[in-house]
Amino acid sequence: MLWYHDHAMGMSALNVYAGLAGIYLISDPADKRLGLPRGEFEVPLILQDRTFNANGSLAYTMTDREGEDTPVVNGKAYPFLAVERRRYRLRILNASNERFWRLRFDVDPRDALLEPPLPFWLIGTDGGSAPGCTCWTS
Repeated sequence: MLWYHDHAMGMSALNVYAGLAGIYLISDPADKRLGLPRGEFEVPLILQDRTFNANGSLAYTMTDREGEDTPVVNGKAYPFLAVERRRYRLRILNASNERFWRLRFDVDPRDALLEPPLPFWLIGTDGGSAPGCTCWTS
């Protein structure tokens, strides 16, 4: 997975905040031998954080404080994805300007006593300033 964003001098953070970022998923024939979920079960997730004005427009507050107050995934605030009970491969990119994320899986509270905690495997990371990772869960 590669990610791209604007590098205009002195405006990279503002342009990424405005949404000028994306990813390329590059596959290799060796991927098939790993038996990882593919197709609709391989889900790219671009994590960003935003602050919104009362009218819904973006409020760029990076000059006032660190971080923003609303999580955004693939450009949508507070997203939801209905999934099947099976393994998924999540391609996660931290495209936030300054936020560190602590990710976890929650089960439906009605099933909490019946279900063990969901396992999560980290397969790879670039280890850079905005880590992206390939991970999957059952």
